[in-house]
Amino acid sequence: MNRTKLFLFSVASFAGVFQGCDCGSDNAGPGDKPVIVDEGKCGYDCKQTCTPGLPQGLIGGYTSIVTAPDGVIHVAGYNDFAFTPDVNVKYGDLVYGTFNREKGEVEWQTVDGVPTRDTGTAGCPIADRDGWRKGEDEPGDNVGLHTSIQLDPRGRPMIAYYDNTKKSLRFARIDGGFASYSITEVKQGFNRGRYAKQLIVGGRPVVIYSGFEPDKDGKRISKVSIAKSASDFPSKATDWTFEDIYSSEALPCVVDSCSDGTACVLNTGKCSATVSTCSPTCNVDFACIKTGSSGSCVPTSPVVPTSYPKDVGDDLQVAQSGAGIAIVSYDRVHGDLLGFSNADGSWKRIVLDSSMPDVGVSPSIAVDGKGDWHVTYINNSSGALQYVRVVGGKTAGKPEIIDNGLGLAGTLFPDGIHKVGDDSEVRVAGDGTVELLYQDATVGTLRYAKGVVSGTTHTWTVAVASQPGRFAGFFPHWVPGGNDIVNFWRVTDTATKSIFGNVALLTRP
Repeated sequence: MNRTKLFLFSVASFAGVFQGCDCGSDNAGPGDKPVIVDEGKCGYDCKQTCTPGLPQGLIGGYTSIVTAPDGVIHVAGYNDFAFTPDVNVKYGDLVYGTFNREKGEVEWQTVDGVPTRDTGTAGCPIADRDGWRKGEDEPGDNVGLHTSIQLDPRGRPMIAYYDNTKKSLRFARIDGGFASYSITEVKQGFNRGRYAKQLIVGGRPVVIYSGFEPDKDGKRISKVSIAKSASDFPSKATDWTFEDIYSSEALPCVVDSCSDGTACVLNTGKCSATVSTCSPTCNVDFACIKTGSSGSCVPTSPVVPTSYPKDVGDDLQVAQSGAGIAIVSYDRVHGDLLGFSNADGSWKRIVLDSSMPDVGVSPSIAVDGKGDWHVTYINNSSGALQYVRVVGGKTAGKPEIIDNGLGLAGTLFPDGIHKVGDDSEVRVAGDGTVELLYQDATVGTLRYAKGVVSGTTHTWTVAVASQPGRFAGFFPHWVPGGNDIVNFWRVTDTATKSIFGNVALLTRP
């Protein structure tokens, strides 16, 4: 699975109402007996008996980390839902915490996504208000996807992330309490903030992100953009300025790019005006489109979740390169691996690989001291995880195969080819050795690959980081300064059907 498709399914599959709680604390399990708390302080009239605190559920996806000078690991992530035999609650929140090495877990707090309750007019939470989410079981806006965390010069956490409800780029700052706001304007037909990546440049945050907007002809413009802050700890949208790095125009519309009163017509790829004159009423996935003085039912673009939207900035990743920024992305419009660099003072696009009909999924980038890029990505045509060195950030070499998904240590997998390479994160040592973390999405394991320089290429070896009983390997990150790894895992209890997950710290195999 990959960064995009892992959690959004839960919006439809697990959205529901609170049905009671089987836990007495944030960390209670599905077998615990209910404990009555705060009698007469909860419910629609604030006179009902409170149920125990809500469980944290599936917490920490879209994981992002930054390590402070004192070694503290700060973590941002997405709290998706809680699903047990007694609880079916959709959250959709941005969460933040620091890793407690003694306990071996992140001490999470909710930053954004809990709906605001009007005191005295909207009742009270259903669960213990001293517990998780302060007892609020209702979902707010679905926020916290594509998190990217950094620290300001004083060590205060800042998180860039995507608001999937308002289709905007958001920013949170943490200084004792939490404050969050939209960086980009929320505007119908516009979608900005996917794959947000934050860097600190000149002591100030910048955020690179993907998005699209409607054009004047009813089609769509796909963009890779950058937001730059004028402050080292920005507090409002006006602290930011924006620049488009690259765009691809005249793309077919999608449902989200059409405004009210229009529909995305499948045959033309344009948002066209709808009318109410069709009789009988149009079927599902059809719309009554104005034709002359009347209307006719025509097929429209269906609302189909997709791992990678047909855009130019899918799954983008970034790295600093001297005084500039290096970016890689999957261009699903053309099926290419793209690079972008401003090392020469202006943004330039580089096609890093277009050798097959579809390459560039789940890219990762590291830049060495000479300014060479080390890029990993999936060849979607062959299914192999590949590596390419980009000399000086300008000239791409010949791709190398790291892992073809056929097996490990010379032994073929008995269940066939595995899907490997999702959520890759690469780093490079001073001697040119390349190390890579990535997921085997077929069996849910975290893999580690090492490429030792051998002439003009590398000799690659692959190992597995064991996490027994867990479907793991999502969103892995190197903890700077050593061989520690952070990754997200999830588990489905076959007996109770409970689903839960979290972030774990482990050591490179």
